[in-house]
Amino acid sequence: VIQEARITSGGRRVNLSRETAVLSHYRDALGKPGTALAMTLLELCRGRV
Repeated sequence: VIQEARITSGGRRVNLSRETAVLSHYRDALGKPGTALAMTLLELCRGRV
């Protein structure tokens, strides 16, 4: 829903700064496996192009 609203208002499909923050959070909490987990979650949440 947020992604749709962002695109409708002329924004980008992906918010790279937000994704970087998510990656950092998971990496800091879980180490290297956290990065892999965060990437998987981000890919699932991006939706289809």
